[in-house]
Amino acid sequence: MRLHLRLLAALAGSVVVVSGCNSLLGITDLSAPDSPDASADTAAPADDAGVEAEAEAAACAPSRETNLCFKCTDESCCNEYATCAADPRCAMFYKDCLPQCKADGGSFDTCVVQCDSRNGAGHALFAPYNACTSVKCLTECSDIPPDECTVCSFQTCSGPTGACKADRDCTTLTSCITACAERTPGLEKCTTDCVQGRRAETVALYDATLACYRQKCKAACNL
Repeated sequence: MRLHLRLLAALAGSVVVVSGCNSLLGITDLSAPDSPDASADTAAPADDAGVEAEAEAAACAPSRETNLCFKCTDESCCNEYATCAADPRCAMFYKDCLPQCKADGGSFDTCVVQCDSRNGAGHALFAPYNACTSVKCLTECSDIPPDECTVCSFQTCSGPTGACKADRDCTTLTSCITACAERTPGLEKCTTDCVQGRRAETVALYDATLACYRQKCKAACNL
């Protein structure tokens, strides 16, 4: 069965966090540079160390797909798709864990955090594919037309947004903050709580997305 990615749920966390970016841009100082990422249950095996690193990728071949989303991902994200499809842990993360968590009543972002804790290696495999699809196939793979803020976030700020979304830890940090903000008033406190124990590199990726939103998506996102 072919992997299928739809972005409606995957995009849900972005705008909530964007809305608070004015107050969140200084969070780098809250990180603990040498401490482990609190979102992971166990360290990934040594053979997973390079999962998130970008290898020099071969060009994608033209696709004969009639489904616009499949065609776009075939032609733009074939390498990320192949990496995900080659390892069953990737499908276990987003085809098994995420849907089951959502069926049990969890929000998308809550489920990202939970499923990352159970299968971080699968999330690391899935994140680059999800990022590529979000950035390069936003319109084709959205169930509804994306709003101006989402378009700006994933297109105008595609560099930092894509880098964060392709990184398992940055994606989990974003979802942690969003899930917390959904159930607890006080976005700044959620940010402080979720940042604790994160690597400095993770927080820097997250900060870069917020800086871009503030600079380039201010009007689109009503910042």
